[in-house]
This record gives sequence, C-alpha cells and structure tokens, in this order.
Amino acid sequence: MLQFYPDKYAIFDELVKEMKKSLSEVLAKAAMLDAVDISLKQKATLEAVFVFLQKNRVFFQILMDRKMDPYIDFYDFFLDCQQCFCDQKKAKHDRAVLFYMMSLYVVKENVTFSSDDICEFFHKYYASLCDRVNCICIKIADEPRITTPLERQLQYAFIELLLEKTAYEKITISDIMQKSRLRRATFYECYRSKGELFSSVLQEACCQLIKLYSIENLVDYCERDAETAFCKQKNGYANAETNIFPLYENICPLPNLLATMVDQLISLYIAQKRRFDRDNILDAYIFSGKIVAFFLEKLQLNPNVVHN
Repeated sequence: MLQFYPDKYAIFDELVKEMKKSLSEVLAKAAMLDAVDISLKQKATLEAVFVFLQKNRVFFQILMDRKMDPYIDFYDFFLDCQQCFCDQKKAKHDRAVLFYMMSLYVVKENVTFSSDDICEFFHKYYASLCDRVNCICIKIADEPRITTPLERQLQYAFIELLLEKTAYEKITISDIMQKSRLRRATFYECYRSKGELFSSVLQEACCQLIKLYSIENLVDYCERDAETAFCKQKNGYANAETNIFPLYENICPLPNLLATMVDQLISLYIAQKRRFDRDNILDAYIFSGKIVAFFLEKLQLNPNVVHN
C-alpha cells in the first residue's frame, strides 16, 4: 500500500475526490440541457442528483455518519461540485442545501425515488409547500418556550463555555457547574447529560432562527391579513435574537451541527402536526432545508448579521 499512498487517509481523500468528480460530471451534463423553461433544467438537475444518490447510497450512508473518522462535510461537498453552474453565489448555496437535504432524506429514511417521486419533491420544494412552511413558521414563532430559570442558567453557562473556544469534548459537567454556579445535583434535575443540554440549546436557537426567518420571509404572506401583521409587530414579534450564528462561527468544533439542526427542525415541524405519517416526513425535510438555507445565507453572505 505504501508504494501508492502514504497512509489510509490519502486513500480516503482520493475516494472522496473521485466521488466529487463523478457528481460534478453528472451536474455538468444536466446543466448543459438546452431548455427554454428554467424549471425543466432544475427538474433535470434534481433527477440527476437523486439517481446519483441512489446509485452511491452506501458511500453516502457510511460517510454521513459523523461518528466516523474521518468524515465529510457534505454541505461543502455539494458546494464544490457546482463548478458547472455560472450563477449567483446565493443560488449555489441554496442548491447545496437542497442536495444535502435530499441525501439526508434518502439515507436516513431509506427511500428509493421513482420519476414520479422526484416530480413530487420538485413541485413541493419550489411551489406548493411555501404556504405550509409559512404557516408552520408562524406557529413555532408564536409558541411560548417553556424553560425554567435553572435550565436557562445552565444553557447560558454552556454557551459561554462554547464561545470561549474550548473544545466541546473537553467541556465537563464540572465546568458547567463552575460557570453556572449551580450544584451538580441541580444539573441532573434538568438534564440527563451534556449532550441533552447541547440539544436543548440548539433547539432554542432553531426556534429563534425560525422567528428571524419569519420576519424576513413572511411579509407577503402576512399582508394577506394586515391586522395580523400589525399585531405581530406590536407584540414585539420582530425582536428576534439568536445565538446560533456565533456558535456556528466559533472555532470550538461542535458535534455534527448542521445534521443536528436538521433533526431539531424536523422535530419542531412534527410537533405542529396533529396527524403525522410517513408522507409528511418529506415535507419536514423540505421545511428544514429552507430554514437551514436561510441560516447559511445569513451566515456566509451577510457575515455582519453575527454582530447585530
């Protein structure tokens, strides 16, 4: 082996490079489609990616497990594969999120897409789901967050530790106790583990992110009922703050942040549905994808938002 590769990581890098090259070629072929209707080209691109994901399911299934070492940042993976698209940076970021959500859906839900399924996904993502996303966002943004003062104190202490750029793995329960000035028994009355505390912090941040999304994206939707829109403003609906931007930019490596965000967003979506079945899972992934796309757009295209 050492005649060809210095170590096993070099083999890994070459496998990833080859897979990235293959997907880039698939996307380039779809981008060359001479279609008058832009939606036909979008649909062709979507179909090409779904076929590629299903053909290489094992690759994505194994390497999307962030417990593996090394692992791939699949958002950047899909971003890098779009060299054939000569469009705006925002469009590439949105497309990378869409591909990322498609891959998560195919892998996590163990689904196989037919041509009709791809048409349904395309229609939902680009058209019919918009009103439903807006409606769910309003419900989540308006829902009061039930958090005890002790839980908030522990959350703030944990965030402070993360922003001090200490490695997540090295943050101990004792560190959290010292920062929060609470007893260890108090911690375990609120949370079972550090992971559960992190999950609660991220869920709260996702709720704040949804509220921020609502402010900037539901103007037309809310204008259908001017009185409702006025009440939202009057009640301070527009005063959204979120800790997720500095958490994401922080040097402290967080465990599987985007994938964990998706899990939290999906659970928030499911919580708003009275009747939930497997058919609604796709809607939940699309909803999550739109919120994640908004988050990454704010973070990467408007970095000053972190300081606002």
